[in-house]
Amino acid sequence: MSDETYGPTITPGALALRIAQDEVGVKEDPPGSNRGPRVDEYLRATGLDPARSSYPWCAAFVTWVCLEVERRLGALAFRGSASVATLLERNPELALPAPEPGCVFIHLRDDGKGHTGFVTRVNDDWSLATLEGNTDASGSRTGGQVMHQHRAAGYATAFLRVG
Repeated sequence: MSDETYGPTITPGALALRIAQDEVGVKEDPPGSNRGPRVDEYLRATGLDPARSSYPWCAAFVTWVCLEVERRLGALAFRGSASVATLLERNPELALPAPEPGCVFIHLRDDGKGHTGFVTRVNDDWSLATLEGNTDASGSRTGGQVMHQHRAAGYATAFLRVG
């Protein structure tokens, strides 16, 4: 895999983190709307029309980043979605037994709702440093911005390679 901007040895996961890092600070506009120029781009990457309804967008953010990785490096096996559960269903061959930097974490609750983002670091206690869309300082899964988070060990229920 090669990209003139990043060199011949960058992995899809490392490139995903660079792309996602460039999005830190993106916020909904207006706040609480699940909308905004950049948020709308994330949603459109999944085939959703943001003007039709209000959609949580953490999975759309992950999908948009992975599509950018694919655009820069070539075909990826990762199949995106606006749904956290569907990301997991569509990518069983990309499942990892443990988290690693650059992978996608999946958090699914018993009620079917979930959250997703990228692992930036795995700490000694197995807690995770992450980079996520649609979160906030309190760690909400509907917080309205792209930012870094810290997630406790056991928060994520699955992990997927980007490519």
